[in-house]
Amino acid sequence: MNSLELNLLSLFSYKTEFELNSRLDTQLEACKKNAGHVATPSEYAQNLLALPSSGMSPGQYFDFVLQNVVPFSVAVASPTFVGHMTSALPAFISPLTRLLVALHQNVVKQETSEVFTFLEKHAVGRLHQLLFGGAAELYSQQLLSMQGTLGLMTTGGTLANLMALWCARNLRFKATEHFEGIQKEGLSQAFKKYPTQRGLIFGSRFMHYSIEKAADFLGLGANNVLSLPCNAHGQLRMDALKEAFFHAKKAGDFVVAVVGVAGSTEIGSVDDLEAMADLCQNEGVFFHVDAAWGGPLLFSTRYRQLLKGIERADSVAVDGHKQLYLPIGTGLLLFQKPELASHIEKSAHYIIRKDSWDLGRFGLEGSRPANALYLHAALHILGQEGFAFLIDRQIELCRQFYERLLDLPAFEVPYAPSLNIVSYRYIPKALRRKTHSYSKEENLQLDKLNIALQTQQRERGQSFVSRTTLLTPHHNHAVYLRCVLANPHSTLGELQSMLEEQEKLAEALE
Repeated sequence: MNSLELNLLSLFSYKTEFELNSRLDTQLEACKKNAGHVATPSEYAQNLLALPSSGMSPGQYFDFVLQNVVPFSVAVASPTFVGHMTSALPAFISPLTRLLVALHQNVVKQETSEVFTFLEKHAVGRLHQLLFGGAAELYSQQLLSMQGTLGLMTTGGTLANLMALWCARNLRFKATEHFEGIQKEGLSQAFKKYPTQRGLIFGSRFMHYSIEKAADFLGLGANNVLSLPCNAHGQLRMDALKEAFFHAKKAGDFVVAVVGVAGSTEIGSVDDLEAMADLCQNEGVFFHVDAAWGGPLLFSTRYRQLLKGIERADSVAVDGHKQLYLPIGTGLLLFQKPELASHIEKSAHYIIRKDSWDLGRFGLEGSRPANALYLHAALHILGQEGFAFLIDRQIELCRQFYERLLDLPAFEVPYAPSLNIVSYRYIPKALRRKTHSYSKEENLQLDKLNIALQTQQRERGQSFVSRTTLLTPHHNHAVYLRCVLANPHSTLGELQSMLEEQEKLAEALE
């Protein structure tokens, strides 16, 4: 065996892994403390390595990463990083990650995952029971059942939404006596057989952009996702939804699905899910709830009533990296009835056989990691009371922050927060007045100022909020700063200091 073979094979030994982990532990903390330095893309590009022909030692590569990558990463765990839905992770996640990578299980098939197949079914079942409240027998049966599934892990909320609408589309254009179904014959034949000109998806203007992605991917077309008006609380207006159904019937269009929002990404609003469920039931239309952000409210006895009606949804999407405090790549799709999954089921003779426990039969993905271990761990370590504490704390913090904003004449808040997201904008002294109705020119001035404010705040690196464009209560679009309060380390004092920083920056910009 030559030296190249020896060196390559040594990379696969646990001894090498242990040495690298130990070295990483001693250096990563120091590097992370200096994280958050903002550089330009050209500066990043200058630091990247050329591809070596003979390779380099792991130690050399770790030196490169610790010197040129880690110091320029984003400090998403910082208590003043409150601009996006990514925050600190529980301490048990890191060792679980090492375990998962070392075991390298593949839950596409039982033969490559064994116990992890059933661990995923068990963890998903626990969340399903919390959401849909099924009888205990359902979960004991489904754990060992080869027919259908209560849900499965995905790489995120986007994929969960896509698979839910994939199921809705296939169910809407299912097989009949002279039609093999849209899965076999395609969209054009489905429209001829049923018949219709369009397949529509209804939801509020606060629907996540992944719904348009899904419509594009499924051949329905993004233009056929109808974003309907909302009320003053950011909820879908039921009169608008009923009117949309009326016009669809009149035009001969098919409604594929209605999407309810349980925690919009822009303002955290929650639709009237009960009323939407009633209408979908009367119309015989698939009802999907995008609860990527708000789903974990179900753990809270204080706030779970905000999701009333979610248990009547046909499917629900939840994103683990948001308020379940799991790593990115841990989304979930839950079906109210396990047989719904059969509408997106696929099998292959060599890997995902029809009569098997192979989870790869039901998802869009093939090979995927056993990320259900993260969910299983969080459910058992944090427990329902732990999740409830985190949810309650962050919503209360958001309300305190909102009240503070209302006390400050320098800021305007278009929507009272439903959960723990609040949007606001800075108003210069010359434009502050009791009425918040501004001219087109004044709104353009406000937009430029708030964009510049958000940019400068990010470049300073002391704190961070994101920005978005919202339809204001006065029916014009405007740029707002967006604060997402999910990090358990954030405090009202730190948020007040952030507002003071924003005022000083904005005054300088004025």
